[in-house]
Amino acid sequence: YKGEFIILAGKNGSGKTTFLKHLNGLLLPDSGHLLVNGRDVKKHLTQTRQTIGMVFQDADTQIIGDTVFDEVAFGLENLKFNRNSINDKVTETLKDLSLFHLKNRAPSTLSGGEKKRLAIAGVLVMDPQVIVFDEPFSNLDYPGTIQVLKTIIELNRSGHTLIIATHDVETVIYDATRIIFMLEGLIK
Repeated sequence: YKGEFIILAGKNGSGKTTFLKHLNGLLLPDSGHLLVNGRDVKKHLTQTRQTIGMVFQDADTQIIGDTVFDEVAFGLENLKFNRNSINDKVTETLKDLSLFHLKNRAPSTLSGGEKKRLAIAGVLVMDPQVIVFDEPFSNLDYPGTIQVLKTIIELNRSGHTLIIATHDVETVIYDATRIIFMLEGLIK
């Protein structure tokens, strides 16, 4: 539901990542139908990807820009937004995630927490209704985990619907509205 904060929990190999990739249309079902907002993902792939943004487990696989600013601008440039609109939206998003001071830095020079927030910024600038996170705290030290957790909580408080696949359930349990358990590809 709109504004929910859902934890998707389960053992390694239970199907959490596969499920998230189906929600975003990165994977498509061989049989059956997956509906997002009442629409079949296969038939409405572009709309689905605009509705659901995904932050991958490893931020490095998601980051391709030469600078922090370029990284966040990438999606808007591909959608042919005008340059002034891109600059405004990217600047606002970087400020919202406390990354503006890093705008000219190469993403490879950022800390793990900063890279994860950069990946979030690249999704957030596209204004999705739902943001899904695959293991957002993996490979982060304590300060990086706190940075990303604060960002996630702020996103939810600002009205974003969040789905988080995580082994670190205790990190987000107090902020979640619901927990869904997966086992062998099924919701239990």
